[in-house]
Amino acid sequence: MKVHFRNGDIQQYPDDAWNAFIGVLARSPHELDIEQVPAHLVFVYESEVQNGGHLQYFENGYGGAAAVTVEALRLLHAHRHAAILEEAYALHLQENRPKSEAKEEYIAAALEDRYGQLDALFGDCEPALIAFLEQHLAERPEPYFDLSE
Repeated sequence: MKVHFRNGDIQQYPDDAWNAFIGVLARSPHELDIEQVPAHLVFVYESEVQNGGHLQYFENGYGGAAAVTVEALRLLHAHRHAAILEEAYALHLQENRPKSEAKEEYIAAALEDRYGQLDALFGDCEPALIAFLEQHLAERPEPYFDLSE
C-alpha cells in the first residue's frame, strides 16, 4: 500500500510526507508491502513503549513480534534500541506471566515495575527511535510513496 506523492513534494512538504508515512505504518501489517513491515514494527514498538512502557508493548500482544522487531530495529540501525528490546523480551519470556485479564491485574503488574529500568534506558537513548524512522524515510521513500511527477 503506497501513498501517491510527487517526488518534489517530499522536500517541499515534509510534514505532509511524514504524516502520510505514519498513515502507512499505522495500518495492519497484513495490508502492507513486505518492504514496509520493518518500519511498521519499529513504529508500533516506539508507540507502545512511549505510551506505556515495555509492559504495555507485551500486554497489547506484541511479544510474538519481538524477535522480528529486534531485526527491524537493526535494519534501521537502531542497535541500542534493539538491545533493549532483546533484554525486555528475555525478561518477558522469563516471567511467563499470562496477559492481564482485568484492569487490577494490569495495575499490579505495572506497580511491580519489572521493565522500569529498560523503559528508562529506552527513554534515554540518543538519538530517539523516531529519528531512525525519519532517517529511514529520507533514505528510502520509494516503499511508501508512489513518486510520480
